[in-house]
Amino acid sequence: MEEYRDNNRDSGVNSKSDSAFFERHSRLRKFLKIMLILGIVVLCLNHASFLRYRSILRKGEQPEAYDVISLELIIEGGGRLAWSPDPDIIFYDKIDEEAGLLRDHHVYNIYKYNFSSDSSSKVIPTDDSSAPPGNKGQPAVSPNGEWLIFQGEYENHEASRYWSDPGRGKHNNLWVMNLSSSEIFQLTDYDIDQGVLHPHFNPTGDKIVFSHLYSDKGWTGSWQIHVADFYIDEGVPKLDNITSLKPGAEEGEDTIFYETHDFSADGSKILFTSDFKIGAMGLSEIYTYDLYTEELVQLTNSWECMDEHANFSPDGEKIVWMSKMQQQWSPYKTDLFLMDKDGNNKTLLVKSPGGVIADNDWSPDGTKIAFTNLNNYQNTEHDIYLVTLKG
Repeated sequence: MEEYRDNNRDSGVNSKSDSAFFERHSRLRKFLKIMLILGIVVLCLNHASFLRYRSILRKGEQPEAYDVISLELIIEGGGRLAWSPDPDIIFYDKIDEEAGLLRDHHVYNIYKYNFSSDSSSKVIPTDDSSAPPGNKGQPAVSPNGEWLIFQGEYENHEASRYWSDPGRGKHNNLWVMNLSSSEIFQLTDYDIDQGVLHPHFNPTGDKIVFSHLYSDKGWTGSWQIHVADFYIDEGVPKLDNITSLKPGAEEGEDTIFYETHDFSADGSKILFTSDFKIGAMGLSEIYTYDLYTEELVQLTNSWECMDEHANFSPDGEKIVWMSKMQQQWSPYKTDLFLMDKDGNNKTLLVKSPGGVIADNDWSPDGTKIAFTNLNNYQNTEHDIYLVTLKG
């Protein structure tokens, strides 16, 4: 009898154990079913997005005048760039091998490429004591070809220099160089934890636009757009009437990313990238903002894709920009696109040569586009390509 009772007790224990096992198994099956359903939903949404953008591109067939004649690598190691008013010259930044490492991190400097001689030269000598000792990059040239504006890294900050690279802009101020005399002047003097990004001149050269990092809050920090008068006072370039803008932002929002790109041909509008609608830097869209009417126009609508690095053509009728809309399944690739100035007729221009197509600029006559291609995630390996357009 005792043995029988023991067996019954064992049977009860086993029964409870089996019940618990089947309950856990049932929960696991339910969880896996839910995850499978969610996975299918995500795949369907991504496929719908792909079909949507393929449809958009079909509707915006590339005009014959913008067919690509050629794509060629012109500057190995070249980074962010600006075409000079002289069609023979491109300014760009590049890692300065002569500078060595500063606190275990490379140093960027500004170079000039000459198409006629197919050669490059350093614009700012490595040992120039009047220039910032750290990174110098993200150049832009005034319409008269006299002034070269660029980002320069703070001298005494102790933070990671990774964020001080020209493409990130933290711990940077604005500097400008007289290309005739080689004199260098500092234009801004922000706090050491702030920064600047993407300065650009307007078509008449008396205003600039740039992004200003004013707070460390959030992953990418808090950014705003600055528009300022650029003038010369007894030979010294200065900024005045600096206006702060946060187009599209709700009152109190302070973790938005803004990246400035260009002025319209008449100087009335600025072209920029922002993530204010979604709040994630990798999900940015491209906009124009009218400085006089305050009208904000969204030019791209790419849902979960990145749109960035936009520039007006010299006649103001077209915009070239970088997008990930056809590279959603490739973690580190983007392509180059064209659209009308109002955002219509979007069309693929150049597929990624392998990496992220980023900064770009038009030749003064509008027949060519030079762009930077980032070859690694750290943005330390990059080259400059040249697209020649038909027509």
